[in-house]
Amino acid sequence: MTMVTDPGRQRKADPGYPEVCTVFAYYSALAPQMLDQVAEECRTACIGCVQDKKRLAEILIETLAPLQERRRQFATQEGLLEKVVAQGNQKARTAARETLSLVREAMSLPDFDKSGVLLA
Repeated sequence: MTMVTDPGRQRKADPGYPEVCTVFAYYSALAPQMLDQVAEECRTACIGCVQDKKRLAEILIETLAPLQERRRQFATQEGLLEKVVAQGNQKARTAARETLSLVREAMSLPDFDKSGVLLA
């Protein structure tokens, strides 16, 4: 609730300028479908900054819920994080080998196998 909003808006009844409001910037990232509504409510003083922050907090909580759940899974399932990292490493290695092979072919450079032995 301490987030700075429109510095020119001192009272709820004062019209605001969403273009200078930090909270409005968060709406553009988290709920772009609400930008027109939020801007109108701000400019016409239909909603106060505290009310607006509470609504944004609800949107933020809803947006982060799946990430928090996934984090809980990693925290409670021993070895899950290590398994995911190992799978990602393998995928990255495979993609890197394929890319390097294409680069070597395009540049007419020799190719090597996994152990570093020159391929004919």
